[in-house]
Amino acid sequence: MSQEYLRDGEAVQAGDRIPVLPLRDVVVFPYVVIPLLVGRPASLAAIDAAVEADKLILLVAQKEGETQEPGAADLHRVGVLGRVLQVVRLPNGSTRVLVEGFARAKEYAQKALELDDTVAEAHSSLAWATYIYDWDWGRAAQEFKRAIELDPRYPTARQWYAFFLAAMNRMDEGLVEGHTALELDPASVSIRRSLGWLYFYARRYDQARYHLTRAIEMNPTAAETYRVLGLTMALQGGWTEAERVLREGMTLQGAGPYTASALGHVLARTGQRAEAERILAELQARAQVGYVSSVAFATLYLGFEQWPEALTWTERACEERRGWVVYLNVNPIVDPLRGHPRFRALVAKVGLEDR
Repeated sequence: MSQEYLRDGEAVQAGDRIPVLPLRDVVVFPYVVIPLLVGRPASLAAIDAAVEADKLILLVAQKEGETQEPGAADLHRVGVLGRVLQVVRLPNGSTRVLVEGFARAKEYAQKALELDDTVAEAHSSLAWATYIYDWDWGRAAQEFKRAIELDPRYPTARQWYAFFLAAMNRMDEGLVEGHTALELDPASVSIRRSLGWLYFYARRYDQARYHLTRAIEMNPTAAETYRVLGLTMALQGGWTEAERVLREGMTLQGAGPYTASALGHVLARTGQRAEAERILAELQARAQVGYVSSVAFATLYLGFEQWPEALTWTERACEERRGWVVYLNVNPIVDPLRGHPRFRALVAKVGLEDR
């Protein structure tokens, strides 16, 4: 029996069996187009199965990004239904896939809770979707607390709740939750990196560097960690170190527009404008044939100190409901924009003016 979902007001039919694509360290949200690098045989088979059928695929985050062959027990119970828009086979054997999420993660979580209201994973997934996409702070807090109440030892709920608390400018509470998550799962690279992010938002850069360096020691192939570490070093004034780390990150398979924009930001701030402009031109060219996050362009224009353009791309990130915008009040990289009326209007639009 097929199920029907709505996409932009149009009914979409999904069959009984939909290929599943496990995701590592990334969350796909409705109405957002995002590129994914796929290399694992099972994931490639899922992409092929989707393309051969109706191009529908279920995008589900792994509980732990380092799991190489995830089974059902390794995946969160709530995912997002998406459509494969483009498949590009790369010379190294991996595949770059452009996907669009269109069925609300919140709807999946709510259905799961209708079946069993005591599932901590469903409550935390609903909390995350409500927080990142709906900007409903009260409902998100309620769902996070319920998830932790049901399973106090569920590290992902603690990890995600820590990010929520940081965005609400409740840094000390967020750091407590982040450290609790790490105590519950000390082998998690994702949680270790999250602590680095939390200390970054708290502007405690020495602690951020410690946790990010540990995360790289645990997994030296995660480009995201190099990006955050590079930005942390830059904010400390360690421009040479930041450039070195980001260039190293760019050599990794998972490096993409975010890492490139961080490198361009650092190059622009250190007078290496010609190379930074080449990075900008490359991202603009990529945006002509596929999706490039508005956050990448905002980061680059902040490096160029072109405030109107940086504001324009931050506004676009808000329109796209990129997760980046929920941290506008605490993200130090946007400090130069804080006094501008357009920025204050964005903060109010997201619902953060009193946070």
